[in-house]
Amino acid sequence: MTLKEILNVPNNHEIVQTSYRGKGTMAQNEYWEYDELNENGEKVGRIEYWHCTNLKSLTSDSGYKKYNTSGQLVKEKSLS
Repeated sequence: MTLKEILNVPNNHEIVQTSYRGKGTMAQNEYWEYDELNENGEKVGRIEYWHCTNLKSLTSDSGYKKYNTSGQLVKEKSLS
């Protein structure tokens, strides 16, 4: 499964990584931000994607939030 499929981005749209942050021992918590661009290259939204691992239980949590260009949350999904 591709990242676009995971983040539910249409095939004719592109995602461009704008930031990355790793926290904790061995970057157990990772956070990415992407701009979503339509087929004309225009920004249509922003996506926050995370993957976090609890080192004690070795369980993980991942998911994403999608925002429109006004900054309003339009979708949130847990992938765990």
